[in-house]
Amino acid sequence: MPFGLTLLAPIPAIIAAAITIPALVALYFLKLRRRPIRVSSTLLWRSAVRDLQVNTPFRWLRFNWHLLLQLLILALFLLALGRPAINMDRVPPSKLIVLIDRSASMASRDADPDHPERTRLDQAKRLAQELVGRTASEGGEVMVITSGATPLARTNFTSNRGELSSAIDAITQTDEAGDINAALRLAEASLLQGAGADRAAALAVFSDGQPTARAPERPFNLEGVDVSFVRVGPEPGAPRDNVGVVAVSARRDYDDPATVRIFARIASTLEEDTAVPLVLLFEDDPVERELVTIPARGDATRTFELAVTQGGVARLVLDRADALDADNQALLVLAPPGGIRVAVVQPAPPRNAAEFALIDAIAALEPEELAALTEPDYPDGLPADIDLIVFDRVAPDELPAAPTLSFGASIPIPGVSLAAPAGVVGRDDTVLPVAIWQRTHPVLRYAPLADVRIAGPRVVTPPAADVAARAETLAATSRGTLIALIEDPAARRIVASLELARSNWWRDLSFPVFIANAVDFLTLAAGSGVEPSEVPGRSITLSNVAPGEALVQTPDASRRITADERGRLAIGPIERVGLVRVDTSAGVRAVAINLTDPGESAVVTRDALDLGGRASAMSGSAAEVPVELW
Repeated sequence: MPFGLTLLAPIPAIIAAAITIPALVALYFLKLRRRPIRVSSTLLWRSAVRDLQVNTPFRWLRFNWHLLLQLLILALFLLALGRPAINMDRVPPSKLIVLIDRSASMASRDADPDHPERTRLDQAKRLAQELVGRTASEGGEVMVITSGATPLARTNFTSNRGELSSAIDAITQTDEAGDINAALRLAEASLLQGAGADRAAALAVFSDGQPTARAPERPFNLEGVDVSFVRVGPEPGAPRDNVGVVAVSARRDYDDPATVRIFARIASTLEEDTAVPLVLLFEDDPVERELVTIPARGDATRTFELAVTQGGVARLVLDRADALDADNQALLVLAPPGGIRVAVVQPAPPRNAAEFALIDAIAALEPEELAALTEPDYPDGLPADIDLIVFDRVAPDELPAAPTLSFGASIPIPGVSLAAPAGVVGRDDTVLPVAIWQRTHPVLRYAPLADVRIAGPRVVTPPAADVAARAETLAATSRGTLIALIEDPAARRIVASLELARSNWWRDLSFPVFIANAVDFLTLAAGSGVEPSEVPGRSITLSNVAPGEALVQTPDASRRITADERGRLAIGPIERVGLVRVDTSAGVRAVAINLTDPGESAVVTRDALDLGGRASAMSGSAAEVPVELW
């Protein structure tokens, strides 16, 4: 019977040896303190003289049976402390569960230095095939389970070698975060059927040792089960070559909703500082490229600004080949601006050309709904779920919850009004140009006001000091504020003191640009502007989907799914990272699937695995088991 001696707990034995052996030897180096006695001759005391020399510090030790015996006893004690065991041939069990990890880290291409294309999962499947073939040939029944975000039983208990081999060959890689506890719970339930009377049941786990993120809710009942762990991948102390995106988020800038700020965190497993190209793409077109330096075994954060108002897909890509591909990119789906509902409130007819110019400028933005109301129709005729209200020379009695844009009218915030400039009494028909405006503000970007003239302009007064609102001047004449941005706790408000018909602004090219900027600024700020992303393995269900059949394109395949009568479309879990596109009769929706898991990106390996509170050391071979001597 082939066997080899090994220690199950070598670290405690090494620490104890480092302390006790030097201490024991040091006792024989110490010089003893003896009381001087006069004797007639030293002829019979030569052995005492030799002993005295031995106890003189820094003198070579002479052979001593006491020291040898004490070292032997100490060596046996230290050996027992290290838990000696021998690897003996494993007796094939009557029932064996083979648990194969297929989480994201198992895709690392570092299992075999001679074959860089082979992954850890490839190595796990090869070792599992050997164990399954040996067990099935001895008459044992084997069940194959895979572990990922959700465990999956690939076979029932069977001794059919062909069925078992095909099931293992059919195991595919996922980009999911591992959850070994869920797989152990499935194995526990399967083993409750009991093993044969002559041989115990066994559980063999083939994994790289990546720990699960959460503890089990209750202990596992694996008493009497021979649990073994077979580590795949490189040695735990071996260098790891991987850089990955472990966190990503995005949000439209509050002060500039046309700008999307993208935040990313990149982690490295390398032993030295590494410079990695990080590329930002929008709809597959490169936008920005930056060389990011990541400290050794550390991480770095980067922020990108993407000027975009329309919907689309932003992609962050690490332009570097390493052990794991799944974390080399992260996707973000920017929500389209469609669906904006705008209401324009104007005085009763007759209407002038400036009023039509205002409505035409808003209609050019193609809102989902544009409601034109007269002053008597407001607020009773206001449609539900309005995103923006434009008041043209109409002052509302109550402040609406939706953002507002006002021309020639005030809003009901204490202190805010349209007043005549200081020193002006009655109507003033003086024509004034715009003196200053914030050229870099999102509302006035690309909207120069140098050619705009206003007849009899009034000024916008700011909110009262005791009101929870903040005012900012966007444009002004020589007499005071012409356009003000007022932010109250409910929404943003833009108030322009001028009447469009008493200016040439509605004829100027800057006017439709201002309207487009203002609509984006007031409506895009309501949300993050970014669709939530998902992680591999999590079940996906979309709501508010057009009834009927939808074409769902995943990173691996395409299939048709029908939405239920409530507009819910159950897509199910997606195993790989990438983009999921859902094509319905109402348009195309997209969902980003990102790994962003620091544990999986670390691609660590371990020689011991905590199997639900039960530690299991790595076995030397799937066909061998360490038998402890004591």
